[in-house]
Amino acid sequence: MSQRHFDGYCQNRRNALDVGCGSGGRIFRLLGEQGFKVSGIDASAEMVRLAAQQHSDAQLEVADIRSWRSDNSYDLIIAWDSIFHLLLHEHESVIRQLHGMLSEEGILIYSLGDAVGNHRSKWHGDEFPYGSIGVNENLRLLIQLGCQIRHVELDQYPQRHAFIIACAAPTATEV
Repeated sequence: MSQRHFDGYCQNRRNALDVGCGSGGRIFRLLGEQGFKVSGIDASAEMVRLAAQQHSDAQLEVADIRSWRSDNSYDLIIAWDSIFHLLLHEHESVIRQLHGMLSEEGILIYSLGDAVGNHRSKWHGDEFPYGSIGVNENLRLLIQLGCQIRHVELDQYPQRHAFIIACAAPTATEV
């Protein structure tokens, strides 16, 4: 992920949330450079501890996105290389939840797999679960939620990896 993924899409740059933030890294740095107040959640207490050491100004929490709730709204929510670790049946509720935390015209950016179903894969000797409802079903869900699709890209070809940039529809005003 780079600045080009959100630069120009966000009208407001107050609050950003990184879902599955890990140790913060380049995403926190990019968000801070763009003037966002950065929040992050991760299921790993160790990752959150490492992020806190490097990003003392970030609001961090150990949390599982499947059960985490917040009353905050965010101008930008990023879930890069995180929610595809959910099982297939968990994707729709998490996407709905993230959409519900977007501010008016807030931007949601997330990566996903385009291989529909539940999968397991090895990385550095560890086995990880992956799940995806696929690009088409993600787009259908976002459109159903009233989002405007801003960008869809197949990434890391030939791997079945993609990302989507969607914008929460503005609140209707009376004329």
